[in-house]
Amino acid sequence: MDYNINEVFETLDSKQNFLKGIISLIWADGVIKIEEDEFLKDLSLHLKLTTEQLTQLYSLLKDDNAELALKFENDIQRLVFLKEGIQLCYIDGNYDSREKKMMRDYSKQFNISEEFITNLENWVIDGLAWYKKGLELFGHTEELSIINKVGV
Repeated sequence: MDYNINEVFETLDSKQNFLKGIISLIWADGVIKIEEDEFLKDLSLHLKLTTEQLTQLYSLLKDDNAELALKFENDIQRLVFLKEGIQLCYIDGNYDSREKKMMRDYSKQFNISEEFITNLENWVIDGLAWYKKGLELFGHTEELSIINKVGV
C-alpha cells in the first residue's frame, strides 16, 4: 500500500481526524510510551501540523466528554488509518487487548471485516520482520532492540 499521506488527508479536518484516532490508540493503555510519541510526532511532521495543533488534539482526547467518533471522508482514509493504527499498536512491543478492542471497534464502525483486520495485522507483522532483517543486515543494533520488543 503505497501512498502520500498528504494526498490521502488533504484538508486540515481530515488530518486532525486521522491524528485524533491515532492519539486515541496511544491513550488506550493509559500510557504514552516514547516510541508512540515519536510515531505521533513523525506523523504530525508528515501531515505538516504545528505543535500547537497537536497539543489541541491531545487536550481534546483528555476530555472525557469529547466526541471521539472518527469521520473519514472515504475508504482510502479509513484503510490508511487502520494500517497506521495497527503499526502504532505494535511499535511499543505490546499490542494489548485494549488496543485490539479499539481497532476492532473502529473496523466495525467502518464496516470492515474481522478477517480483513486479521490479515492487516499479519501484514504489519510481516513488514516488521522484513524491516528487522534489513536492520540486522546493516548492523543497526539500537533500532533492532525496538523491533525485538515486538517479538518479530
